[in-house]
Amino acid sequence: NEIARAIGNTDHVLVLKKPFDNVEVTQMAHALSRKWELTQLARRQLNSLEALVNERTAELRTANEELTSEVTERTIVESALRHSEERFSGAFHGSPFPMAIRRLDIGDYLDANASFAELLGVSREDALAADALQWSDPETEARIAGKLAERKALRDLPASIRTRAGETRQVLVTAQILTLNHARYQLLILQDITDRARLEEELRQAQKMEAVGHLAAHQTRH
Repeated sequence: NEIARAIGNTDHVLVLKKPFDNVEVTQMAHALSRKWELTQLARRQLNSLEALVNERTAELRTANEELTSEVTERTIVESALRHSEERFSGAFHGSPFPMAIRRLDIGDYLDANASFAELLGVSREDALAADALQWSDPETEARIAGKLAERKALRDLPASIRTRAGETRQVLVTAQILTLNHARYQLLILQDITDRARLEEELRQAQKMEAVGHLAAHQTRH
């Protein structure tokens, strides 16, 4: 007991009291050696496990940083897209030109501005119906679809439409493919040139009458 108190509790010291049996001492030595080996093995496994935990922790930290960066980037992109869509929506609904967004698959309308509804002589709700826009020439629709099928924008195609009141209006048609929320739509823009066309026709008639008058006067003098 005095020796134990002197050296303290330890697994590294074995105290034998005489007399002792050689066989017993040998067995005890083997047992202690085995215990030491198992202790070393457990320490190595613990160190290996600690290294693995540190490695996995570093991987998770890196993955979390990448995810955080990706989320931040996605948030920035989504914010920019919302801002862009808001600007487009403002320009679309505030445009003096009749504009509509049509679905490519079923042909009815996703949206239409007030100018479009006014041109057709219908309410905005009625302007969204598939048959709201009536072309005077049925081939006009095929020309628009054919141009867009070639992935080309259509610019200033002369055409005429019939309003809800039965009036014929002359228009220039512009159309292009528009992508919204990863879906493709047709953006249709109409420019009403009825009044301009009427004035041009009246000018041509006036010029024609003036030319006839000059010819008649010339023949009279001769």
